[in-house]
Amino acid sequence: MNKWLSFIVPIYNAGQYLSECVESMLNQDVPQEQYEIILLDDGSTDCSLEIAHSYAKQHNCIHIYSQTNAGVAATRNTGIAKASGDYIWFVDSDDKIAINILSTIYKQVTDNNLDLLVFNASRFNEDREWAFTNIAEMPVTTGIQFYMNNNCNIEPWNKIFRRSLLVDNSLSFKFRLAEDTELIPLCFFHARRMKASCINAYFNRTHDGSLTRSGNQELWSEFNLKCLQSHIDYMNSRSNPDFWMRVLVTDTRYVYWGMTNFPVNANFRKQILDQLGKILRDTLKTLPVTFNTNYLILQSSARFPNLVMKSLCILRNLKKIGEEINT
Repeated sequence: MNKWLSFIVPIYNAGQYLSECVESMLNQDVPQEQYEIILLDDGSTDCSLEIAHSYAKQHNCIHIYSQTNAGVAATRNTGIAKASGDYIWFVDSDDKIAINILSTIYKQVTDNNLDLLVFNASRFNEDREWAFTNIAEMPVTTGIQFYMNNNCNIEPWNKIFRRSLLVDNSLSFKFRLAEDTELIPLCFFHARRMKASCINAYFNRTHDGSLTRSGNQELWSEFNLKCLQSHIDYMNSRSNPDFWMRVLVTDTRYVYWGMTNFPVNANFRKQILDQLGKILRDTLKTLPVTFNTNYLILQSSARFPNLVMKSLCILRNLKKIGEEINT
């Protein structure tokens, strides 16, 4: 029987949570012959690989691959190359998916012949669970139209990708960090048929070991700037100014967000903002002059990046004060 779905699960020292993740993918309402679970061990030094093999012995739908540590981006790319399913679902090894959700997702993607399906996700920790996205049910549209009219999160795990969307357009995870920020807008750009669904299908675990909560925040800022430049390079041969302006605004916000929410050296911050301003000034010379919100945001960030940064810091502090007053 042909596989309609490939789960791609990068694993690095996830022994504490891996069983719960795998069990959620096995506890489904379609035959296991219809999908595969690709577990990619990225050089784990804990018991992750042993746990993976214990499940593979019991379930033919599970395939295991091991490699020296290369990071989540390279590991996902390996998964894309190994996948045989018509569709791909990227799952993080410390997360889980909703029980008995695959029949609903199968109907959505096949009945509508989708390139991309976007759905809701929740976040959880040891104490509570809360909504991460609030996506309404929407009809089939193009990825460009959806991206232009909605706030699109860049996480890959609340999306189902047609494998050919990635392969035929040579789309992959490019950077070691901020890899989602770079790839996801390109998927929207190329998706001819996509749909948003209000189903809540994914549960993202938050804990102190989560990658986005750890690591060198200055390095994250550098990679966010690389994403911006990568999108500029990509758009130069693919015309659609309104779409790309919205993408660049999102990239610019991520650069600001990293430096307003995490401690960053003042000299480094100035260096990043100076680079941001120059990149945007050069790019705006190639874009048509308009007076929409995205164009004006880019102009402000190009001319006064430090002032925009200070304004965002003030707004962030006012928001914190408001939250403290309300509590």
